[in-house]
Amino acid sequence: MRNIFLTKPAVVSYVFLLVVLSQITLPSVGIFFFGQWLVFVLIFLVSFFSKGSFSLGLAFLAGALIDLISGGFFGLYGLSLFSVALTVKITQKRLRSSSPFTFILTLILCGLVFLGIKYLLNYVFTF
Repeated sequence: MRNIFLTKPAVVSYVFLLVVLSQITLPSVGIFFFGQWLVFVLIFLVSFFSKGSFSLGLAFLAGALIDLISGGFFGLYGLSLFSVALTVKITQKRLRSSSPFTFILTLILCGLVFLGIKYLLNYVFTF
């Protein structure tokens, strides 16, 4: 029997619900930075466990939704999350066959890519 909570429409719903909640409720609590990382980890895991290019589109749409809700520069989070999903997709076969240490190291490196692209684009757009 197939698990209905892990189908593509359910995963899309989880991601968009998390994006909306992280942008609406978490800034009022004062932990806006935490909400961005929740979306990043969810996109990382969806990219790792899904087959095909489903996660690439989902990552860009989630980032575009964050950009629209937060009122920042459009494409900042979309490109950042897309690059994370693309990095995971490229290294997916190697990650599945290696140790958990490699998985954790890739998660940290993708987090640095996420931060680097986000701050680099923010720096470029402010000039």
